[in-house]
Amino acid sequence: MKEFFSLPTDRRKKEYTLEVMQKPLEQVAKELNCDIGLFKDIHQKIINLDFENKWIYAKKSSPNRKYSCSIVCEQEVLYRRERIMREIDTDEQRIFRKLGKIGWTHNHKVSFSDPDYKTKFIVTFLERNSSGSLYWKCEQQIFQ
Repeated sequence: MKEFFSLPTDRRKKEYTLEVMQKPLEQVAKELNCDIGLFKDIHQKIINLDFENKWIYAKKSSPNRKYSCSIVCEQEVLYRRERIMREIDTDEQRIFRKLGKIGWTHNHKVSFSDPDYKTKFIVTFLERNSSGSLYWKCEQQIFQ
């Protein structure tokens, strides 16, 4: 465990974790007469994907088709980026049950709610014509 925490980067921690897990997986696969090639393929795919586990759950375009908004699901070893919402749970099926609908209410306003509409996030943004920069504001509404 000391070795893991002494690693200098998230990347090295991911590589270390993958290698530590791979050997026992292959041993169990041998004992259970499973196809070891499947585990080796997964191991290689993780490396090929640069240790990223990221996928788009939903993507919608604005009414004027100028913008798009996505719900991006991402699993990380460590979190260092700002997010509107972060879920600690890593079981995708439980996460999907918590995700609701995403929809544009105007060309510059998008909303996301849970399936029961108890919590709603509204993101409003403005575009600065001169610089092309977007300025945005996020609101959270909780309904009882």
